[in-house]
Amino acid sequence: MKRITELVALVGAVVLLLGCRENTSPAMMLPDASAPETVATADVSARSIDGKVRLDATTHDGQAGVRFEPCSEGGTNAVEVDVGDWMEFSIDVSRGGLYAIDSRFANGGTNGAVAAIQSNGRVLSEFLLPPTGGWQNWTTARSVISLGSGLQRLRIECTKTGFNLNWIELDPVMRHP
Repeated sequence: MKRITELVALVGAVVLLLGCRENTSPAMMLPDASAPETVATADVSARSIDGKVRLDATTHDGQAGVRFEPCSEGGTNAVEVDVGDWMEFSIDVSRGGLYAIDSRFANGGTNGAVAAIQSNGRVLSEFLLPPTGGWQNWTTARSVISLGSGLQRLRIECTKTGFNLNWIELDPVMRHP
């Protein structure tokens, strides 16, 4: 029964992804309680989703609690995100259907992390992110989600323990006519 309860709790978490672990770097201080909950980037247009597209963590359109650091794979990754921290991406899906969503993550903790994926507040899927042996040891998790056509806010949110995020990638599997 305990395993069923845990599974139900994990399945119910689906939102979007980012990382969660205790802050260990003074250069990456957590925001104080007076900081705004959402930090949006300046006037970002929705990204057109008409084929395979990669969304780097730093190209988010809004976030809460997320910090960044240099990535061992080049560029910058989201780091040390706590449970409840999230990032959003504005997307414009030209044709609704099933999309593979890949998440490039690292989890240097000893427990598995969970990141939920949402579109416009509706839970679509969840990533289970096992330990990778280091906070810059990257691997990719995959899920399949159903997206309707049109403008939407895709959110990745940490719902259990922690991880770093480099990017997410959407790739059409089956589109509606």
